[in-house]
Amino acid sequence: MATFNATTSSNLVELSNPDAVMEVLNQYTLGGANSEVTDDGELTFHGYGWMSADKLDEHDRLLEGYEMVDLLAEIAPHLRKGETLDIQMVGNEKTRFPLAAARYTVTDGEVKMFTLEDGGKVLEPNQEIKSQPQA
Repeated sequence: MATFNATTSSNLVELSNPDAVMEVLNQYTLGGANSEVTDDGELTFHGYGWMSADKLDEHDRLLEGYEMVDLLAEIAPHLRKGETLDIQMVGNEKTRFPLAAARYTVTDGEVKMFTLEDGGKVLEPNQEIKSQPQA
């Protein structure tokens, strides 16, 4: 059985409310990547894996139905106006075709995902997150 190798990286974006983003990040567990909020109030993601996100309840148990789009939708209101978060992932299995690639962008509260297969689509977060008031 071959091993899937992946890398995740993002740009560095300025946050309007770094503390609120830290609160959101603390409600999720990330797979394949780490998040970092700098002392200057900037956010980035990076790691040697395919990034995933699962939301946790108050007892650190996984909640069903939450994923990357939900994390990004919760972070979106806290990006400084005009900022675009761009997360890119690429991977392969023994460098064989086809390669896997995905890109998430967050701009003006909208989360989009692009893959090699579909060319891009707007994603809808979990209804609970969608109904939360914007900061």
